[in-house]
This record gives sequence, C-alpha cells and structure tokens, in this order.
Amino acid sequence: MGFAAVLLAVVALGIFAHAQITSINRVADALTQNSLRACYLVGEMRSGAITQYLLLHEHIASNSKVAKAAIENQMTASRARNSKNMDELGSLVSTDKQREIIGALKQTRTAYTDARGDVLKVSSIGTDASNKQALLMEEQIVKPIYTKYIAQQEGLVELSKATSWEKSPVHPLSRVPVSTNSIPRSKWTR
Repeated sequence: MGFAAVLLAVVALGIFAHAQITSINRVADALTQNSLRACYLVGEMRSGAITQYLLLHEHIASNSKVAKAAIENQMTASRARNSKNMDELGSLVSTDKQREIIGALKQTRTAYTDARGDVLKVSSIGTDASNKQALLMEEQIVKPIYTKYIAQQEGLVELSKATSWEKSPVHPLSRVPVSTNSIPRSKWTR
C-alpha cells in the first residue's frame, strides 16, 4: 500500500513536471520565433536607415554624376532590404500595441523616404548651389524625421523585450535578490 502511494505521487509529479516543461518550451519557441526575430529585423532596419542616411550625406557632398548614380543604386538596394524586413516584421506582431507602433513606424518610414527622395532630386542636379540647398533640406526636413524613425525602432525593440518577458513563466527580474544583507560592504563604507 505504501509503495503504491509513493509510486502514484512520483507519477503525479512526473506528469506535472512534463506539463511545466511543455509550457516553458512553448514560451521559449514563441520567444525565439517572434520576439528575437523581431528584434533582429528592427536592428537590420535601423542599420539600413543609418546606411541610407550616411549615403544621403555622401550624395549631397559629391559633385560627380557617376558617384551620385552609384550612391542612388546603393540606397535603392538598402531600401528594398528594409521593405522586405518591414513586411516580415508585420507578420510577427502579436499585440495591439505592437501593431500600433508598427503602423506609426511605417508612416514615419514613408515620410522619411519621401523627404529623402526630395533631397536626392535637388542633390542630383550636381551644382554647388543645389548641394547646399539639399544639405539645408536634409537638416530641416530629413534629420527630424530620421531621428523619429530611429526612436520608433528603439521603442519597438523595447516593447518586444517587454512582451517576451510578460510571456515568460519566470520573469527575469524575479531572479534579483531582494535582500542586500548578502552584499559585502566595503571597509570604507560605514
């Protein structure tokens, strides 16, 4: 009788442990498939935005039509990668807040791309005067939109991290000790 009770308790604990492991595995899969991928895609988009911003400055500084054309080709390729990443990112969202932020990010990206295109048109003329005008346009129009675009990307990464922590059965901050008694004090501290 006693052996049967112990065996039953062990089986029950085994079933409970299996259920917990399955739950943790499901959360881990969601984190690796969605949250981490979303962070990676936003990082790639940020890299692309920075690259395009730097290329825009290079375009403005150049007086060579050939160099400007090569820069425009690089910008087109970078923009295509960012579009692909934005589409994939849209497929990974899981919360209304993420959808809202991605919608705002898309609007800002469109404004950024349009403003950058206007600067490129002026810069493509290739004269000193047009380059000065393009630089002024960049400072007054493109830079504020660019700054907002980068900030929104960072906000999306922070939201993805927070969302993944909420889904976690063990919150990472729950491992922080609450007692400071175990922290050694310096001999200089009184």
